[in-house]
Parts: sequence; C-alpha cells; structure tokens
Amino acid sequence: MISYKNRSLLIKVVFLIVLAFFLIFVYWTESAKDVPMSNIEKKLLKNKYVEEMKVQTPRELERYMQISGSNYDGFFYARSVNNLAVDEVLIVKVKSREQLNNLQDAIDARLKQQIANYQGYAPEQVSMLKNAKTFTKGNYIFYCVSKKPDSISEDFTNVI
Repeated sequence: MISYKNRSLLIKVVFLIVLAFFLIFVYWTESAKDVPMSNIEKKLLKNKYVEEMKVQTPRELERYMQISGSNYDGFFYARSVNNLAVDEVLIVKVKSREQLNNLQDAIDARLKQQIANYQGYAPEQVSMLKNAKTFTKGNYIFYCVSKKPDSISEDFTNVI
C-alpha cells in the first residue's frame, strides 16, 4: 500500500510528466523550419490553384493588403488574374513573432472589406471569403482564399 506522502509525490511526478509532454506537443505544432521564401514559392507555384494566379509585386502587396513587404523577412503574394475573383494567397515570413498580430489584423481587414465589396451580387465569392484559411506556424503567417484552400495550405505546411 502506498503511503499518503508517496501518493502525493507520485501524483506530482505524473502531473509534471503530462505537463512536459503537453508543452513539447505545443512547441512542436507551432514551430516551423526556417525555409527560404523562394523554396516556398517554387512549391506553391506547382499547385494547380496557385498556377492560375499571378504573383504580385511589393507595390501590389501594399495596395491590396496594406502591408509593406520590406518590414518582413519575405513574402509570397499571388492573386487571381481575373479582377472579379477573390482568389489570393499570402504567406509572410516575419522577423519576430510580435509582427504576427499586425499581419492578422491586415488580413482580417482585407477579408472584411472583400466581403463588403462582393456582398449582394457575388454569393460564390462571398462564400469563398468566409471559408478563407488563415493560420500561423513558426515565423510564418498563411492566408488563402480559394476554391480549395486546403490543397494550398497542405503544400505550404509540407515545405515548412
């Protein structure tokens, strides 16, 4: 029979082990390899949904997303060649994780504005916007509006 002191110690040890595994799991799922943006771009441009888009310049990134690419370690931004379509992909590699909140705010503002622009006359486009995929992984933020955002996000996560 285990004494009260030993039982208490055993509970503490088990708790610490569970906590350690939890922290390792959280760190592992949030981390990402340090991959050059050129490698990410090459992989994404092989995706059939991204192939249909046009890679955008830093000036266009600022015009459409209201963010300056020079503030970050790199970015990949592609939009549909059709001006009436909402398809777009943005991946930004930040210099520090503190920059992720500002980027998320810019993405949220873009989505809100696009939904307002297309509401009432383009229900398919609004549906795509409402199903946009956004997440962070390590020092990267991913944003995608597409018919198949999971296909594009999977290609991204496989690279990093």
